[in-house]
Amino acid sequence: AFLTILGTVLPPLIIITIISIFYAAFRSNKIVNSLLRGMQAGVAAIIADVIISMVSKIVKNKKILPIIIMILAFIAAAIMKVNIVIILLICGAIGAYNTYRTSRPAKEEE
Repeated sequence: AFLTILGTVLPPLIIITIISIFYAAFRSNKIVNSLLRGMQAGVAAIIADVIISMVSKIVKNKKILPIIIMILAFIAAAIMKVNIVIILLICGAIGAYNTYRTSRPAKEEE
């Protein structure tokens, strides 16, 4: 799956990088504009596939914290229009804390 995603993401990424370097020259070119619109559909399909895969694994494992975070992040982004960077930082902090808390070795009683 990783190689498939990498193979699908890299070509548009390389094309976009090259175009961004020469953006001023390509700005009004209809062919370039069409290529970028075509790549949007591919990127949207990859994002949808990743979301479906992640959500199905989370729901299948029945872990409540990731489900709550997922729902709250969606509400914050879609309804409350919170900046995605803030959402990512908060979710990352929660994930880091949860990983730290669950991976600590249990203290042995003496």
